[in-house]
Amino acid sequence: MRERLKSILLIVAICTSFYMTAQLWINNYSPPSQASAPVDVIEPEPLDVLAPAVINLHQPSLSRQFSPSDLGFEAAWSAFRQIISGAPSVNVSVTTELEWKKALAGGSIELKLAGIVQLRMWLEALSIQPSGLSNYGFSFDRVLLSATSNDIYFWDTLNATYLIWDSVSPKEHPSRVKDDVAKTVAALHTLGSGHALRQLDPPYRALAAPWVYIPRSSGAWPQLWARGEKGKSQQVANGFFTDMSFVRKIEQRDGSLHFTDGSRGVYLESDGAVYYYDTRWFSPKRDNIHANASLILSSGLKFVAIHGGWPGETRLKRMEMALEQGVPYIHFEFTPFTTVSIGGVPQYVPIVSFRQQISLNVTERLVSEYERFVYVPLQTGASPLPVLAAEAALRVAEEHLKLDVSITDMYLAYYQRDIDQTEELLFPVWVIEQGAYKVLVHGYIALVINP
Repeated sequence: MRERLKSILLIVAICTSFYMTAQLWINNYSPPSQASAPVDVIEPEPLDVLAPAVINLHQPSLSRQFSPSDLGFEAAWSAFRQIISGAPSVNVSVTTELEWKKALAGGSIELKLAGIVQLRMWLEALSIQPSGLSNYGFSFDRVLLSATSNDIYFWDTLNATYLIWDSVSPKEHPSRVKDDVAKTVAALHTLGSGHALRQLDPPYRALAAPWVYIPRSSGAWPQLWARGEKGKSQQVANGFFTDMSFVRKIEQRDGSLHFTDGSRGVYLESDGAVYYYDTRWFSPKRDNIHANASLILSSGLKFVAIHGGWPGETRLKRMEMALEQGVPYIHFEFTPFTTVSIGGVPQYVPIVSFRQQISLNVTERLVSEYERFVYVPLQTGASPLPVLAAEAALRVAEEHLKLDVSITDMYLAYYQRDIDQTEELLFPVWVIEQGAYKVLVHGYIALVINP
C-alpha cells in the first residue's frame, strides 16, 4: 500500500512539474523576430545599379562626358531607352573593332557602365524581352549609338569582344536609330553641359587603347569626408540570425569576432568589415543559371538592403558565373559612387578600394557569401588642390604597368584608404586599368598606392 502511494505521489509530482514548465514557457516565450530592412534604406531596382556611370558624346572635333546629375546625361539616357523600346527584335552577333571605330567617328553617344554585365540581364532591366538573344554568355560594359548607323554596338573591354544589334529600327521607319541619334547629338552639343575629354598625349597614347578618353583638364579636387561602418557592424552581424541564443561567439587572435550557428557564420573585423557565409547545401535545379540572372541579382539587392543597406549611389562593377561543389552561382561586386562638383561641373566619381566593398555569391536559392567594407561619403572638404595631369600619373606608374598590355581605361576616383577614426578625409587617385589589373596613383603627389 505504501509503495502504491509513493508511486501515485511521484506521478502527481511529475505532472505538476510538466504543468509548471508549460506555464512558464507560454507566459514568457516570444518567437524570435525576423531580421528586417533598415527603415532608412530603399532597396534599389536592378536598373539603378546597371545604369551607365557616365555617358560620352563623341564628335569629330570634340568629346564630352556627362554624369548622372547632369542634364546631358538624362537627355542621352532617355533617348537611348526610347530608341530601343521600338526595336522589333533582339538580334545580336559578334562584330569587329573596325566596325566600332567607324561608328564612333561619325558622331556618336557612348554609354559607359561601371563594369562588365550580362547583356540579357541588362536588357531585361530595361524592360526589353530578349527573346531573340540565344547566347546567354554575351557581356559588355560599353554601348555605342552612331549618327551614321541604324545598329547598336556593344563592347566587352575586358575580353575584347565586340557585338552588334542590327535591325533595331522598325520596318516602317528604317532610319529611325541614326535619325534619333543625330538629333540627340545636336541637342547635347547645343546644351553645352558636361566636361571636355581628350586622348592621352604622345608617347603615352601608344600605351592606351584608342577608346581611352580622359578629362581635358584634371582640375582642382577637394578631399572627401567619409564615414566607416565600425559603429554598425555588430548590428549588421546580429541581423543574420533570428535567434542569437543559438549562436556561438568566438574571439579570434587578431581581434575579430566569429559568430556561427553551425551552418551559417559571420566574421566581424576590427575595422568594421563584415564577411558572411552560408554552408547549407542543396541540389541545384539546373547547371545553367544564366537565364535567371535578373532574378538572382534582385535577390542579392534585397539581401544587401536587409543586411547593412546600400550606401547611396552604387553601380555593379563585375558579375561572373561560377560553380562550387556542383552548385552554380553568380558572383556580384559593387562600387559606391559620389557626385562632386569640379570647377562647377558635377562629376560622378567612384570610391575605389583594393578590398571588396560589397560583393556576393548568390545561388538560385540563397546568398552563400557576402563581404562588406563600405565608407559612406558625407561631404567634400574645403580648399581643393590641383590634381596631377594624366601623363604625370603615367610616368610614375609606368614601371608598375604590365608590358605589352594596353591600358583599357583611366579615370579619377577617391581612394578608400584605411582610416583610424570614425570619419576621415579621402584623397583623389588616378586609376589606370589594364583589364582586371589596376594601378592607383595619388592625385596630389607622384606616388603609387600599394595594396
